[in-house]
Amino acid sequence: MSDGNGKQLPQPGDLADALNSNKEATEEVKQVADHLAVVHAVLEQAVPAGLADDVGLATEQTEQLGKQLEEASDKLDKVNEQLAKEVSARKSTADGA
Repeated sequence: MSDGNGKQLPQPGDLADALNSNKEATEEVKQVADHLAVVHAVLEQAVPAGLADDVGLATEQTEQLGKQLEEASDKLDKVNEQLAKEVSARKSTADGA
């Protein structure tokens, strides 16, 4: 299959592989976010006075990283949806050809 300019377009199987890889990456990001949330919760517990500043900074950083992971996960979910639609559309086109 090619576009109007003679370029070869990815086949449904190629896109399906990309979709599966992206889904795996999405799940990994979600797992990391979950682990980070646990670390964040631990860091929020009472700590010795001498470590309070360091732990406070670490807590802030884990919160920021958690938000970034959530945003990345949301973006990956959207890409997964788009890839799934494209795979389905190309399979329909290939089946109808």
